[in-house]
Amino acid sequence: GVYLMMSPELKDGFSWRSMGLIAVLGAAVSYSLAGIFGKRFKHESPMVNSSGMLVCSAVMMAPLAIFSGSLAASALSAQAVAAIVALAAISTALAYLLYFRILATAGATNVLLVTFLIPVSALLLGIGVLGEVIHVMEFAGMGCIFMGLIVIDGRVLVRVIALLRPNQKASSIH
Repeated sequence: GVYLMMSPELKDGFSWRSMGLIAVLGAAVSYSLAGIFGKRFKHESPMVNSSGMLVCSAVMMAPLAIFSGSLAASALSAQAVAAIVALAAISTALAYLLYFRILATAGATNVLLVTFLIPVSALLLGIGVLGEVIHVMEFAGMGCIFMGLIVIDGRVLVRVIALLRPNQKASSIH
């Protein structure tokens, strides 16, 4: 599905848009690797996991922020500070608390299903925010991704089998 979504842009060689698409694919791969690695810590508290990850990330990013001049007092208005705090508290810290809780309870496979939606979200944001035009192959790619999610989830397959075999209980199909 992701290949189909990317194929209209990649057929003409590299461009800024195709590099963005490859970055989105890289993000999805990074999330999947993080989930597989993160399941090692499922016995730890989600608070400990997310706090440790965010503190380590902040320590790693601090030198870059300092040397790039991003932390210059003139660049930080009250609105910018409020935006940074909101992104840090809600979009990052709260999101990772939920992520590690779901990882511990539902497992890596279920938590990683969201990575399938990253390319779809990026495409829809490109259409809605940047006014990009969607191609037929991108619709086909989204369809493949959604069908993959339905198959991986398994509930639809169980219902279809139950319809085909009405005498067999759905619980015995697994």
